[in-house]
Amino acid sequence: MACSSREPNLVILKGIRPLLSWDRDFLINEDKIRDRTCSSIHRNTSSYHMSISKPEIRELETFIPVTPTVFIYNKDSVVENSYASIEDIPAIKNDECLWIDVIGVQNEVLLSSISRRFKIHPLVIADIATNDQRTKLDVFEDALFLIIKLINSNRDTQQISIEQISFYMKENILITFQEKSSDIFDSIK
Repeated sequence: MACSSREPNLVILKGIRPLLSWDRDFLINEDKIRDRTCSSIHRNTSSYHMSISKPEIRELETFIPVTPTVFIYNKDSVVENSYASIEDIPAIKNDECLWIDVIGVQNEVLLSSISRRFKIHPLVIADIATNDQRTKLDVFEDALFLIIKLINSNRDTQQISIEQISFYMKENILITFQEKSSDIFDSIK
């Protein structure tokens, strides 16, 4: 906090500027402008430019619907399906295996329901949601958790992208988490 001697009893905080007249107009009309049915907020006024910071973008991304692909398979058959809720996934039989492929790791509601259903520790879920993790393997009493980096080259643009992929493995259960859709698992699906 810095003090200014321009006017008596006036304190100016670094990084905070006094409201201008167009700021007051914007704040008064804010509720009229905001569309409350939409998760992203777009404000357009001639005298105000809004930029969205990374935390706000992440908050908006949590509302993107993610429908995991579920594979239930045994030595004779494979059933691929999508469910509206993690709780709707049926329990597997003793001779079956379950693979849940989640594309998009920013949906905190989905990650929370996966954590509850499959008893995954919240710190593991935090590692899944954080895309800048190092490659690692965590060995638990009843599970394995692996984070790897996938390095891809786009054939059209020749650009290289790095994506985090997480694997959570328990008895007869595999849950994979990808940042975005890729063809890495196409050959085994």
